[in-house]
Amino acid sequence: MKAWVLYMICLLCCNAHAQQFPNIQFNYITEKEGLSSNTVTSIAQDEEGFIWVGTDDGMNRLDGYRVKRFYHNPASENSLVNNGIHQIVPDGSGSLWITTREGLSIYDKKTGAFRNFRHNPADTTTLDNDQ
Repeated sequence: MKAWVLYMICLLCCNAHAQQFPNIQFNYITEKEGLSSNTVTSIAQDEEGFIWVGTDDGMNRLDGYRVKRFYHNPASENSLVNNGIHQIVPDGSGSLWITTREGLSIYDKKTGAFRNFRHNPADTTTLDNDQ
């Protein structure tokens, strides 16, 4: 018992210092810097190092200098299926899988085109639902 008390006294008398870190800076990317929305729902990094940011109003690609935005375009079947992004998952072979409020999109980075999948109640081979 005496050894335990002596050990505690020694610990209380020792000075402890936190580890020193270099000056770390953070940059915020918002709508002001080109992000499609300030409400971020998903962040992923692909095999090329691009950062992909999903928001409640579109998908964004950050290359360290610029922001490229991707939106749903009702006039194009090769655009994002919906602007409300839930999740972005790179598959390692040049495509991104994007779940949205209204279906699934697969973005082929080589062609720049989206393939979209939605629920069709008349077809049992489609998605179970659009979420």
